[in-house]
Amino acid sequence: MGNDERSTDRYGTPPDAPLASDDAEDLLRRVQEALSRFAVHGRVCLEGDGLVLTTPRGPVSLPARAQIARFCGAGESERRSLALDLAKALVKKRDSDCPPPVLESRGEFPWGVAASAFAFVLLGAAGYLWFEPRDGAAAAPAEEVESTTRVRSEGPAESSSRAERVCEATKARVARGATVTIADTDGWVVDFVALRGEAPEPPLAEALAPFFGAHDWTGPARLIWPDEPELAAISDESAHVTLERFSLESTRGRFEGISLSFHGSLIDSYFREEERGRYYHLATALTNALGATHAGVVARCAHERGYHLGSWFFGKTDADAATSLLFLLGHHGDPPHIASPFRRPPGGNPDDGFALSNIERAAAEFDRNALSAALGPTQGMAMGRSGESVVLTFAFRDGSAAGRLSRIGGD
Repeated sequence: MGNDERSTDRYGTPPDAPLASDDAEDLLRRVQEALSRFAVHGRVCLEGDGLVLTTPRGPVSLPARAQIARFCGAGESERRSLALDLAKALVKKRDSDCPPPVLESRGEFPWGVAASAFAFVLLGAAGYLWFEPRDGAAAAPAEEVESTTRVRSEGPAESSSRAERVCEATKARVARGATVTIADTDGWVVDFVALRGEAPEPPLAEALAPFFGAHDWTGPARLIWPDEPELAAISDESAHVTLERFSLESTRGRFEGISLSFHGSLIDSYFREEERGRYYHLATALTNALGATHAGVVARCAHERGYHLGSWFFGKTDADAATSLLFLLGHHGDPPHIASPFRRPPGGNPDDGFALSNIERAAAEFDRNALSAALGPTQGMAMGRSGESVVLTFAFRDGSAAGRLSRIGGD
């Protein structure tokens, strides 16, 4: 070997070779998406010969010269593995270098600051979608709740009077920005909701079989997905999943809707900060298996229909991801945040297709800059590449963050 030659690794890449811009973008995107599996919120950048993760707890630096160099010459499978390993290392270093703070009582969220940011983005970009003011929407009219086009059927009754009282008290705290923990979960249900095109492939039963086995869905099912063994191992009687199917039609065509409701001890992981990533992993896999165009992970009181919490929203584009959030927490929030004229046709009842059409038009101008401006005050994140897959996530310790984005425009 001549004196001017440089050693290379087994991929033929010098260890200190700089990343091409496309490789750098791909590496950061993959690591960012892998971090979402662990419910870690922060932004990753390349700095020197390593990665820096900036989180609400503080910045975390990870030397990664060798891994970055290997990434340059790696194939698809190796890149995916390297990104996952780097994400795991960043999470481990964050937990050791920046332990979570001790929870203290929280005051009111500074509505004005967040309102101005989101109102500018949503109303400025869309220029047309109006929202119900908070003061006038303390409770949706009974006839509106009962006439919505989605009809739910619960599994075994979890809505005891005590559970209802606990959930009612907890959702009131959530509205003030409180964190819902494992101690507050009595009476709650976690839903994965997805929309996919008309006559989608594969058929629903086939798409769900890897997660719940062969099932006719005439009754509750059990989660068996081996890629989340901790969830699949939960076998007590309360841990079951129910399915609701619905359909709607917007200006973009007909959609098949799927809502999977997780009950009992299955929801515990969602309300543990260190375990919520299991739901994000499951939601990502379900979305891919179903071929969904829109999806979200949301939570509600078991005895009610509207959603109070949301933390993960998917769309094929930035606009689709925003649409998922506004459809689930704006249209189906408790109470609804979108004004009645945009949820129901003149003289009619609330209609999912009508609302979705209006939300799609309002969100059409959303790009990554608009999303980032809207998400910034809540420490939410937008990950992925528009046109392929975009995911919005929100910090565990701010229970009302996603809900604020669906209601702030009315302030």
